[in-house]
Amino acid sequence: METVIIAIVNILGGVTCLPIGLLIQSGKMNSMHHKEVKARFNIKATNKFVGWFILVFPSIILIIACIPIFLNFYPFVMFAVSWGLFTIIVVVGAIYVNTASRFKLTK
Repeated sequence: METVIIAIVNILGGVTCLPIGLLIQSGKMNSMHHKEVKARFNIKATNKFVGWFILVFPSIILIIACIPIFLNFYPFVMFAVSWGLFTIIVVVGAIYVNTASRFKLTK
């Protein structure tokens, strides 16, 4: 029973991230509306990176949600692994984006 509940939680988490990542990557959803921000940063490159970055989340979560169902692994271990990977990817992505001025425009 707990395997099904954990799988449902992971699937819902993964499915929620898919449309958000696709919208951001396509440029239809943009949080950088201020002119001074647009003048300093490459908005297209930033959206592309953040979109792909957000698409990694549901991929990991959905794949790991299916493993306990098909292979009879321990569900709580897989739950911890999937959300642990999620946390690590968020931290690494935040460090990557905020170091070395990667998305600043050069003139």
